[in-house]
This record gives sequence, structure tokens and C-alpha cells, in this order.
Amino acid sequence: MVKGRKEGQNSEEPFFAESAACEWYDNNGSGCGRLGRRRVMRGETIKDAIVIIASDEVTGVGMEYAHIAGERCSCGGEYNVETQQFLQLGGGKLYDKIDVICKKCSKKRSFFFDISSFYGKM
Repeated sequence: MVKGRKEGQNSEEPFFAESAACEWYDNNGSGCGRLGRRRVMRGETIKDAIVIIASDEVTGVGMEYAHIAGERCSCGGEYNVETQQFLQLGGGKLYDKIDVICKKCSKKRSFFFDISSFYGKM
């Protein structure tokens, strides 16, 4: 299960979703849309990292790769994983950054996952 924001919800309030490539939210985070709306890909930055809730590393990493396998490039192509990098930032948060390339058009992007719930658990 992954966490993200839903429409009309403050950017700091998470919700749970099975899988979604993107969501809509307003630019000021208030949900009112006064400043217009923009499409944001979940997991595109650390701020919008996909939170993985898992009991151990094997399950958690499997969920990361399953999420990527369910995503499609804007051209409709599937992604191949190129690299994976562990990131540790202040505040105790732990992240995986997974760089991918589209099999169809060769467009590159990164997915960020918050792995704090399962990192180090066997």
C-alpha cells in the first residue's frame, strides 16, 4: 500500500491508495484551487515520495518494484530500472531513489520512495 495526497487535502495530510500514477492538487495546497491546478506525478521528488508500508525489506523492495511495473511513461511504454540509490536525510527519513528509462521512447525519470517503515527489518 502506498500513501499520497488526494484532491482537496492539505499537502501534509496523507491518504492510502493502492496505485495511482498521478493526482491533481492545487498549487497552494489548500484544496480550493484559487491558484489553479497542475498535474503532479507521485514519487517524482522527495517531497512527493511514495511511502511504502511494509514489515520487512524483502516485502518493501518488492512493493517498490511492483509500483514501478504498474506505471507507464507518457508515451505508454513500460519502464526498465537503471539504478537504485539509498538516501538518508535529516529527520530520520530514509529513501530509495530509483532511476528508470522507458522501453519505448527512452525517456528517463526517477521514483522516490520513503522506506522508513521497513529499512533494516529482515
